Amino acid sequence: MKPKEINETFELTEYEEANEWWRTLSKMRRQDMTLFITLQGAVVTVIGPQLLHMDPKSIVLSIFAFSSTLLAFNNERRLYGYLYGFRQRALEIEKKRGMALIKSGLNEVGRKKILMRSSVSISWYYALIAICWIVLWILNFVQP
Repeated sequence: MKPKEINETFELTEYEEANEWWRTLSKMRRQDMTLFITLQGAVVTVIGPQLLHMDPKSIVLSIFAFSSTLLAFNNERRLYGYLYGFRQRALEIEKKRGMALIKSGLNEVGRKKILMRSSVSISWYYALIAICWIVLWILNFVQP
């Protein structure tokens, strides 16, 4: 094999790997969201009636839920960074080789003006949940 052929083969393999990682990381994002929602739902179910008058056990559970929110937010940012990096490399290869799989998908999503990027909407969701826990703590400590 000539060096040019080796490079072309390597690029196609790299392109396939970038797409596979993108698929894997997208699945991880969905699994993280599912776990997060389940965990938050379980904590709220346990604390439920005491949300505005938490006892020490409920406060500890709420701290756990808040901490999981911060971890989920951090993991989302990290996964998005990887997704973005793999996407950019795949786009470079597409441009060089006259391919358009990723570009076509991005263009189609870009035409939908009502859509918000997942990285933005998921981050806002985690931030909103964190704010809700903080507000609940404030209400618990302010009330007599």
